[in-house]
Amino acid sequence: MFLDLYWPIHDAWQARLLDGGFVDFEDMLVQAADHLESGRYVSPYRLVMVDELQDASRARARLTQALVRQPGRHLLAVGDDWQSINRFAGADLSVVTRFHDHFGPGPTVHLTKTFRCHQSISDTAARFVGKNPDQLTKGVVSVNDRPVDPAAHEGVQLRSIPSAAEVPRAIGDFLDQLRDAIHEGHITGDSVSVDVLGRYNQDRSLMPRVSPRGVRLAFRTIHSAKGLEADYVVVPNLSAGSYAFPSRIADDPVLALAITEGDSYPHAEERRLFYVALTRARRGVLLISPEHNPSPFVTELIQDGLVQDVGPRPVATPCPGCRVGVLRPRSGRTGHFWGCSTFPACTYTSNTLPLAGVSLPTRTTQRPPF
Repeated sequence: MFLDLYWPIHDAWQARLLDGGFVDFEDMLVQAADHLESGRYVSPYRLVMVDELQDASRARARLTQALVRQPGRHLLAVGDDWQSINRFAGADLSVVTRFHDHFGPGPTVHLTKTFRCHQSISDTAARFVGKNPDQLTKGVVSVNDRPVDPAAHEGVQLRSIPSAAEVPRAIGDFLDQLRDAIHEGHITGDSVSVDVLGRYNQDRSLMPRVSPRGVRLAFRTIHSAKGLEADYVVVPNLSAGSYAFPSRIADDPVLALAITEGDSYPHAEERRLFYVALTRARRGVLLISPEHNPSPFVTELIQDGLVQDVGPRPVATPCPGCRVGVLRPRSGRTGHFWGCSTFPACTYTSNTLPLAGVSLPTRTTQRPPF
């Protein structure tokens, strides 16, 4: 049905371009590659340089290939597959991960030093995003490797809250703590920048109404924050659900006709988006999560010992069965027990409550649905 609707619009669009002598952007790429591949145009450039290669679509990769296909041509490309977050716009991760298959043999230089993040932030972000075997393996070393200063709210911290309605207050409390840290001399300088990074534009509604003196506050989506930085980053809506993080909104199947297949690792691009969010911060990151409905990313960070919960009440214990849900008290025919919040997707149950970072009980039961 989609194609029946699409082709008349496509044909009308192409006719309009032809009548007006116009060309759209994608056609520029394709037609330019056609000219180069056919020999109708020979590029005079011996060196082609490409930045942000992880955002390249197949059409852009094809044009780049065509520019360097003649003898004596060289390609210098810079890109980071861990920051590939634009698949919706046609970006093809394999252009980086299978670079030599696309462009031929050549040396690779790993840029492993970061001048932005504290080492603790870099380590947390790298361990999280580096689990995907479809990505390149690399280490990242920060020029700032001194110990974390808790009084300056450095590193990655988690604050659990009762509900999403508490997010503005949690952000406001954090801003007040930064103001106090500046006043007490724990933070050098007379001001800091704080970026609240939302998964969606609608997360802007979670912002507090005012910001204390000495704190420069801004809201951005994580996509728009790529390439930017701030002293501190707040990720305000780390909950589970459709409009949460990771997003569970499935792409429309018709998009498969136009964009490349994603890699098979669960939430692969959402994980890279989370990595981008974490690594925008120079000093510290605050993650805010509801205690009874945390994001799978939060439960994973807790289980891996990568984050400290500074909230008044800790996030519920992650389910050791699926590592996605959390354990909640339930009752059944045989009494009380702990079960996964994602039931029936996960049927893990236990008679005792395992604690994050503590050995799990060996005796568990599988109970029928009630």
